[in-house]
Amino acid sequence: MPKLMKPLTLGAAALATFGLVFAQFGTPSAWADGGQADVDATAAQIADAAPASAPVEAPTVTGDQATAQADGTTASVPLDPAQPITLTDTGSTDTVNPSFTISMPKELQAGKGQKAKNGTMVYRSSQKTGAHGAVQVHADGSVSLDTVIDSARGATRFTYTIGNATPVLQADGSVNLVQTTSQNGVTVEATVATIAAPWAKDAKGNPVATHFQVIGNKLVQVIQATGKTAYPVVADPYVKAIWHWWGISVYYSKAFTRSLNNSWLLNGTSALGGLACGALTASTLGIGAVACAAGSWVFGTHLSNVVSHAAATGGCVRLDIPYFPSAISMIVASVAHEDHTSSCQAS
Repeated sequence: MPKLMKPLTLGAAALATFGLVFAQFGTPSAWADGGQADVDATAAQIADAAPASAPVEAPTVTGDQATAQADGTTASVPLDPAQPITLTDTGSTDTVNPSFTISMPKELQAGKGQKAKNGTMVYRSSQKTGAHGAVQVHADGSVSLDTVIDSARGATRFTYTIGNATPVLQADGSVNLVQTTSQNGVTVEATVATIAAPWAKDAKGNPVATHFQVIGNKLVQVIQATGKTAYPVVADPYVKAIWHWWGISVYYSKAFTRSLNNSWLLNGTSALGGLACGALTASTLGIGAVACAAGSWVFGTHLSNVVSHAAATGGCVRLDIPYFPSAISMIVASVAHEDHTSSCQAS
């Protein structure tokens, strides 16, 4: 809906957000793969129910794949709903893993994707126990994964499988997609996309309770309809990839933390900051190295205190690097913490 590597199987740019909505439309069309009229009707239902968003970018369909590019992100959307959507970073060179994937919900039981007149890729279901699915790539690089539930017999749980990233549920109900890369005693955990907290409405425009669950690499949206829920229902997970330096945590192993401490004792605070930041580039983990270097002088003394205590207690050092959209604000770069979690590796 930061900048690391950009493959994402969801088909949009830098930030990911999922929302679920019960459509506010009249009587749905028949359950079938349907012709162009049915495809356009489903796309119109989604447009009526969904909150305001950037315009839809119509994809180019070639063979069994639809492709759209927007705001530095390329979304590859297969016509086969059993295949995942891939989001790839095509606008930067400082990403660790330039792509990730996200599947369509397995519960759809839908047919082959068709392009609606407004650019929405629609996957209509022929099963009353399933749901219609759709994918929209927006001009800001975000991607919507929409679901239209025609009746109370339809599915109420929708499972999205995430590839090349780990979904992490947040306190506000949203989800971060995090990529982890380790090399030479340095581990980088970076948020590459965000998925907004889910939402849902019924056909009368009334809100319907919904929430996310995270089970391993699967993101599940749960719809809690009641006897008063009016159908059809539209589900709209919304994903935005963030391929910039944003939400990055760098973990220095116990062995590397001891090296940092030895460097500080021998050469002083300035050498400590240089070694800590230089390790990002030396480990081919260049993401955030510039931000780290720009702000190293700010936290040099604090870093030396953290390194000293972590080395003495057998811990690691974690460096948090936030995303800054301007060069000026990068002066506030990094914050160091002592770490004893499972991300603290021996070497």
